[in-house]
Amino acid sequence: MAYFRYRCLFEGALLTTSATVLYTAPANTRTLLGKLTLTNISGSSASVTIYIVPRGGTPGTSNEIWKTLTIPAGGNNTECRDVTEIVNHVLEAGDSLQALASANSAITARLSGAETIFNQ
Repeated sequence: MAYFRYRCLFEGALLTTSATVLYTAPANTRTLLGKLTLTNISGSSASVTIYIVPRGGTPGTSNEIWKTLTIPAGGNNTECRDVTEIVNHVLEAGDSLQALASANSAITARLSGAETIFNQ
């Protein structure tokens, strides 16, 4: 038997210039990625690279979903970008969604999705 739940998978952390794990699918779980919102909170334009990394792998050109997605500076307000390219990608147990930014502390991320959890 399995059960299904929608939930926030990741929220609130600042991306860095090194690949950051946003979410790793837990054991006995298949995850359907939903909405990823990236927000530029800095005064300068910044770019983001997004990866779907298979279990045991590392982020690189073979698993990039989007390379150097530019998010403009927000000025007095923040600037957001919803990344539709990840929608409906499936992560099996141990797979991860990772991202890096062109500047430290410029981009925040929030990820929602649905998990199917299988009994052991």
